[in-house]
Amino acid sequence: VPRLTLIVRNAFGGAYCAWNSYHVGGDFVFALPSARIAVMGPAGRQYVYKDEFREILKIFQQSLDSGVEEHEAAIVRDKAMAKLTLRYERELLNPEEALRLGSVSSIVMPGHSRKVLGNTLCYLLRHYQPSAMNGPQRE
Repeated sequence: VPRLTLIVRNAFGGAYCAWNSYHVGGDFVFALPSARIAVMGPAGRQYVYKDEFREILKIFQQSLDSGVEEHEAAIVRDKAMAKLTLRYERELLNPEEALRLGSVSSIVMPGHSRKVLGNTLCYLLRHYQPSAMNGPQRE
């Protein structure tokens, strides 16, 4: 039986794998432009940009040591961390990156999803060959 996936919103880590990805036998994986696909969700930014995070915390501590009020230093720290969050979402937490990595077959515009899924299903049904179950459970 052909298996298709359309990622509408979030697919992080194990959720991507468990929801009919290529790794568990999915034939095609599509994503909407609004999808957020990554190994780690937004919390992963501190692991990806760990050097930048250390630098932000170092500057925060230096500000406190030099006599800047904690509230003002925290505002500067939070703005810098927000910039890193936006950078993470722009660079890594998007369907274009998943497409480059081969985790997604295609990015589908919302108004075209029905047509794309229908055409893909017709293609798969035309070329479907029943066989012994020697891979992921298929039937």
